[in-house]
Amino acid sequence: MSRALRLASGVYREPLLWPLGAAVLLLFLVPSTLAALLPLAIVGVIGLRRPALVVMVIPVTFPFHDVTSPAAHLHLDRTALLIGVALLATLGHVALAAIPAYLPAIGKLSAAVVEETWTRERVRAFPTDLMAFLWQPGTWAALSLFILGLFSLFTVADAEFRGNSIREFRMTILFPVVLFLLAAALLEGSERRRIMFQLMVLGIDAVIISGVIISLIAYLQFARGGGLDVEGVRRVRSVFHHPNELALYLGRIVPITAAYVFFVPRSWRTWAYLAATVIMLGGIGLSFSRGGYIGVAAALLLLICATGSRRLIVGYIAAGALVGIAAFATGIERFTSIIHPASGSDGLRLNIWASAARMLRDHAAWGVGLDQFVSQYPRYISPDAWQERFTSHPHNLILDFYVRLGLLGLAWLIFTLIPFMVRGWRVAMRRKAEGDLLRFALVIGATGALVDFTVHGMVDQDYFLHMLAYGFWFAILIIRVGTMDWPAEDPGLPDGPRRAPATLRQRTSEPALANPTTTRTTPPLAGGRHPV
Repeated sequence: MSRALRLASGVYREPLLWPLGAAVLLLFLVPSTLAALLPLAIVGVIGLRRPALVVMVIPVTFPFHDVTSPAAHLHLDRTALLIGVALLATLGHVALAAIPAYLPAIGKLSAAVVEETWTRERVRAFPTDLMAFLWQPGTWAALSLFILGLFSLFTVADAEFRGNSIREFRMTILFPVVLFLLAAALLEGSERRRIMFQLMVLGIDAVIISGVIISLIAYLQFARGGGLDVEGVRRVRSVFHHPNELALYLGRIVPITAAYVFFVPRSWRTWAYLAATVIMLGGIGLSFSRGGYIGVAAALLLLICATGSRRLIVGYIAAGALVGIAAFATGIERFTSIIHPASGSDGLRLNIWASAARMLRDHAAWGVGLDQFVSQYPRYISPDAWQERFTSHPHNLILDFYVRLGLLGLAWLIFTLIPFMVRGWRVAMRRKAEGDLLRFALVIGATGALVDFTVHGMVDQDYFLHMLAYGFWFAILIIRVGTMDWPAEDPGLPDGPRRAPATLRQRTSEPALANPTTTRTTPPLAGGRHPV
């Protein structure tokens, strides 16, 4: 096994990980708010000591939003509960680390809990560190979306349904943004790069595990004869409301697991990721989501392009064409109806797009607001689409952001999504040129997830679903961490199998990640010491 993967798997030997995992599982099993206090308390205590460990376990809960929450009366799902506990634990960790600088008498007690203490100079430098953190990629995108979402609550088309808008703001903007910023601050703020990388891999593995679980549930549903009979096929939905949601969620994960398989040197973990990729591709297949098929195909094409092999690229495109022809040759209506866009689900989608365009003519500046489409749509619906009058989104990425957040939301989408896809590609190619294959695989996989987000989102749901919002920011987090040029003298960084530059081949020390001439000292929140 490569050195990088050995280090990446070291986090699983962390003693606190197993009681933490048991507490998260228990949180999903308890029936009441009172019973939920025990697992939440365990998570909080562990988070007080290891906040980043708690944060990076949370992704395993992303797709299980609809499991009845013990805090349902507070309109909080389990993921939101864990994020709240993680945030409080992190604040407590920082407080316990900083208080001894002013109250030395409790220094030993504090250090026993959080394993570190801050000096007064470090506390005074915190505002400067915070400003440096704010200028890192993605921070302003997260904060600006939060501001846009908050502003949209005051411009809703129908104030009677503002409660729905507040709920969606909380589920798809507030908590995902908080988790992203919290994870970025904790992961980037540690001098212990080895631990940071391990925790990043833990978070990715948590997402992959969730994808495998819901795929296996989909297989079980199909085997039992469950699902929806639509256009000559039986579509399964696993834990979600609709089969398309199954494909949407898995489509964000497959590019990352496939990137591991394509680019990381062979080891037992590679075979595990290959198995996960095959299982999840099967889940997408059983969803019979044509948008899911195209989105994953586009994401995998990006990975093939990243190899730089024209032969592979041409072969992949040719294979895709053959698969498409074979699908039409089956005569199954689910596939053949594509050439008759005025019929079936394609005709409904065209009608929804036309209705959304009419809606935007009446609400051109601010849109109708978060989760207001479902209440406004009946006023603009075409008679041919009356059976879909309860649809909650316009089935198009561009229309969706415009309808919910207005012109400013559309601008946010353009100036966030495109730059991060470009950044992801450039960073991945830089890591590949450096020989840092592990970070190359992570970043190109996350960029592939954004490609799936874009392509599939053009014909279906996109961001404004609980699990999709978290998945979007998780991909942004991976790209953001991948852009970091860590100090060359850091010996604990698991940088993957590297080919050292010619000028460094005679050195006996670990090869450098960044060119020493470009390495800079970074403050705590942007790369210095910070609670892990």
